[in-house]
Amino acid sequence: MNDEQMSANSETSGAASTAMGRIRSASRVVAPALLVPPAVLALGALLPQAASAAPPAAAVVQHHGAAAFTEPKVPVDEELLAYFNAGYDYDDAVVLARYWNDGSPYQAKLDTGEALIKSGDKFKAEFQHGDTAWTVSDDFARAAYFNNGYDYADARRLAKVWHQTDISTVKATAGRKILAGIKLPA
Repeated sequence: MNDEQMSANSETSGAASTAMGRIRSASRVVAPALLVPPAVLALGALLPQAASAAPPAAAVVQHHGAAAFTEPKVPVDEELLAYFNAGYDYDDAVVLARYWNDGSPYQAKLDTGEALIKSGDKFKAEFQHGDTAWTVSDDFARAAYFNNGYDYADARRLAKVWHQTDISTVKATAGRKILAGIKLPA
């Protein structure tokens, strides 16, 4: 290759690299509007240049001519935060699901969180982390009894079955059995 050909090659490759540089620059401008999977966004924390650029709250993405909208991330429920900040865990949620007659520990977390938000420390004083059906107060057990749809007439019937005379004690005992997941006699 002679000097003239090398010079022409270098000019061509220089023009090509300049054109590629413009394409790369243009793609950098478009990149933030692309829909990026959450796993890839999480990697941004590991890359210093990506960590400084905050992802948009909502973005419009062009895909084959159709516009698609991404939703902003949904914040964590205040109820769940209240539940976990109170120190409760999954085992507590199982007992509380029976207390609220929810059927689901997740829903019990939401209901308990709501009760904590509304009552402050009052609910936490009634049910401590680690309480079981057999360690809760009589008042809490009676509340579980009523929350599960039982009434005074049911307590009188249970008193006869269990050969008890104190209706208040029967309601507390029945509430504890409900919290423990034990079916009451029909």
